[in-house]
Amino acid sequence: MREKIISAQLSHEAEALVDKYRERICILLAGGRSVWQDFKDFACGWHSDFDIMCVNDVGMFWPNHLEHWFSLHGDQFSGWCAVREFHYKPAKYLHACAPNNRAVVWPVPQGGTSTMSAVYTALVMGYKQVVLCGAPFSDDGHFFDPLDRTSNFKHEALPERWIRARDTIFEGKVKSMSGLSREILGAP
Repeated sequence: MREKIISAQLSHEAEALVDKYRERICILLAGGRSVWQDFKDFACGWHSDFDIMCVNDVGMFWPNHLEHWFSLHGDQFSGWCAVREFHYKPAKYLHACAPNNRAVVWPVPQGGTSTMSAVYTALVMGYKQVVLCGAPFSDDGHFFDPLDRTSNFKHEALPERWIRARDTIFEGKVKSMSGLSREILGAP
């Protein structure tokens, strides 16, 4: 899997995390309006042994243990972390694709969204399954938006990239709880 995703040498910090999470499930919390319902639908069923990876600003609002926090916007971490740490314990690991004084840097593909790059990072860390919550690839708005506000997720998600990754990289390990991403990747 690593050779399909990583094309550059890893830092010592990243290398220490490669395959560390074998046989574990990663629930990836993205910024779509459905994030909390998707999580509830997955985790309140028969699933109880998993790690959480938040993507972008949703990490400020996840109230429990946060193993991983990923963003292509690593420059935002200082503000986001200040908000999170006012209310909750800090994330165990921060992850980014560009040098950042607080984050583990991953040279994973960046075409598309932070969510896709987060999936690549989770796979390199060895997760046997990555479950997307809050990534329906719809324009329903962000989890924090008023109900009448929409987003541009449908365009930004680039479904053709997810289809290509599903067929050439993911090996059936990436699933989704809702929307177009669930149609593309399948349900867990």
